[in-house]
Amino acid sequence: MEKNELIYRRWIEEVWNQQKEEVIEELFDKDGIAFYPYFVKGDEPIRGIEKFKEFYRLVRENFSGLKIRISDVAVEDNKVVAVCFISAVQETADSEGLPTQERAELRSLCQFKIKNGKIVEIWNNIDLTAQNPKAALLKL
Repeated sequence: MEKNELIYRRWIEEVWNQQKEEVIEELFDKDGIAFYPYFVKGDEPIRGIEKFKEFYRLVRENFSGLKIRISDVAVEDNKVVAVCFISAVQETADSEGLPTQERAELRSLCQFKIKNGKIVEIWNNIDLTAQNPKAALLKL
């Protein structure tokens, strides 16, 4: 397996599936940029490690049991493109403020740019036409 694909797989497995926040600093470039257009107000990119950690914590706080399964990966030079399936439960509140849970099953198309062993760009496009799009509309 190519080095860049291994970095991508570590990102998915360790950062997201195993919830190892400390791996963000190891794999994400200090000036890295991430585009999660359906999760960030105004579609502004997330810039730098600390902002990414804010985003990461927000997602972890609002979604329990988040798991990402990689379906297909293609690597060319410094780019990794993958199709993933995401499952999670969104923790929300109903109109009376009582806790509720909504299950989300979504597809994602991810593109990573990797330079010198660090992720410098993430482009993540979530398929909002999937089973429960409402559960995917968390905004940073």
